[in-house]
Amino acid sequence: MAGTAVWRILTPEQIQQKFAHMRGAAETREQQKRRVDRATMRPLGDLLGHLDMLLANWEDGTDLPYGALPTVARGFAAQLRGAIHG
Repeated sequence: MAGTAVWRILTPEQIQQKFAHMRGAAETREQQKRRVDRATMRPLGDLLGHLDMLLANWEDGTDLPYGALPTVARGFAAQLRGAIHG
């Protein structure tokens, strides 16, 4: 009953704002997941940026696709080796 009382106190505009905020947060989370997926599918490219993003998501508690960090780390290591020996 207590939860119901809270919703009755809110105005319809406040309720709409609350749900818009929740939808926005869910959309942001989905965008982050898609970015992580793209990062793992492209082992070459801006690997420092991908690694930075993966680590930030990991620190935030975002579920990472299986093998995301090792894939990006291997690609980064290959680029670094190429730059050193190339």
